[in-house]
Amino acid sequence: MSSPWIDSKAKVETKYIGPNTDICAFAWIMKNSRIGVNCLICGFATVDEDVIIEDDVSVMNGAYVARGARVLRGSFIGPNAVITDDKYPRSPRAPEYRFRYESTERWHRSTKIGPFASLGANATVIAGCDVGAYAVVGAGAVVTHPVPERAQVIGVPARIIGFVDEARGAGDRAL
Repeated sequence: MSSPWIDSKAKVETKYIGPNTDICAFAWIMKNSRIGVNCLICGFATVDEDVIIEDDVSVMNGAYVARGARVLRGSFIGPNAVITDDKYPRSPRAPEYRFRYESTERWHRSTKIGPFASLGANATVIAGCDVGAYAVVGAGAVVTHPVPERAQVIGVPARIIGFVDEARGAGDRAL
């Protein structure tokens, strides 16, 4: 295995980058995050603090993976997809809400993306709504409830339209 490749224009604040992983220009990997073996983090993607990305994961252009998320082996995070960490966000700069952000226990909800799950382009996963193994979240969907294993969801809010065969994924069916 080869060392990770990190573009000189990427901002990487962690030392935990696995071999055979590529970090493209303008990607930002924040402190205390761990990126596994054979991953791809594309341009302008942001991986927040304390995220664990397991082996063989692709995080495409412009995606955001929020603090504390767990992205399990073989998952795909599509372009501009977002995994959030605060179900009821407020500006921590506003004096009325500053107290809320003094401790992560008051606001933070971590999210897990199961192995071989796929988030389509511009999908949003609301804080704490785990996505099960092999599940497929369609482009632009907003996940407001946990997604079961192998479920195929689309829409706003996301709703189940079927289930996928874990060996084939969604196959040729368009989302």
